[in-house]
Amino acid sequence: MADQHRSKICLAAPSYVIYEHVDLAEFGRFAIDFGLEEAGSTKDNSTVFYSGYGADPFVYVARQAPPGQPKRFVGAGFVAASDKDIDKALREDGADTVDTTEFPGKGRCVRLRDPNGYVLEVVSGQQRQTVPQHGLSNLLGQPAMNGALDKRRQGEFTRIHHGPAKIHKLGHYGYNTDNWDATLSWYQSKFNFTPTDILHAPGKPELEVAQFMRVDNKKIYVDHHCFLLARVEKGTTIHHSSFEVEDIDTQFMGHQWLEDKGHQLVWGIGRHVHGSQVFDYWYDSSRFIIEHYADGDVVNEDTVTTRAEAGNMAVWGPPVPEIWHAKKQQRAVASGMAAVAG
Repeated sequence: MADQHRSKICLAAPSYVIYEHVDLAEFGRFAIDFGLEEAGSTKDNSTVFYSGYGADPFVYVARQAPPGQPKRFVGAGFVAASDKDIDKALREDGADTVDTTEFPGKGRCVRLRDPNGYVLEVVSGQQRQTVPQHGLSNLLGQPAMNGALDKRRQGEFTRIHHGPAKIHKLGHYGYNTDNWDATLSWYQSKFNFTPTDILHAPGKPELEVAQFMRVDNKKIYVDHHCFLLARVEKGTTIHHSSFEVEDIDTQFMGHQWLEDKGHQLVWGIGRHVHGSQVFDYWYDSSRFIIEHYADGDVVNEDTVTTRAEAGNMAVWGPPVPEIWHAKKQQRAVASGMAAVAG
């Protein structure tokens, strides 16, 4: 098993997602309200990079869609576990070397394409950002929370900054596909993706409808999932990308800021079952779904993969939105993201 793991391209963590937008300027206004910061652009301004305050030099790549072409999700980038792993990626069939001259952080980048045409880029040698000592919170001074009996905040007041929820990093992304077997095989045979949670259709344990996958970095704790794959009856489409914020107060303030700026809420705020994170889903300017999350689970190789029936999307929160309507979930629970979210 160890030899098999070494033969794979090992990834350390997700780094960024790539989208094409018809109106880059309009997306840029949304991005700032969402809590991203512009980190640079290409000389022709056809690509804009956005960063968080984590180590990644950028977490979102926004490209200008070609004239006459619609918006689209392109793919994602992951940090290689070592230089050997990016060399492994370069030996894969169809691998391309990406010119990073105009990328923040530069470094090496190898581009692969999965069975559905989505890109997976493997990066290494980037100049990483300096990470602050503490996460950036809208809660000023981040005082302790007073419980009913345990009054830890004594003589201090809770004061909160109004503004966007500052993004730390890309946490995960997920997509739907009818090409389930080939897609799952590609990600899990070539890379160190492993499922933390597997969901199956109600009453049909043999029919998997979703896998919440993490990168297997042995004893190192990683996010509960960085990639979510869901089975649908027809087509392959992006579902959402999700970005971490420091705490729940920051998440609520980010929610209020986006609402005040007139952006459209999809679903939230609530707490998920699988991954435990507090979620908040929004439409961006191109009507892609993008999520803030806080307080997610972290796991390692000692975490046992669990199997459960699909459909239990949240512990608490507002009603499921029309696009994930509860009745539709029951009628078509095998349709992947119609019954799961992360």
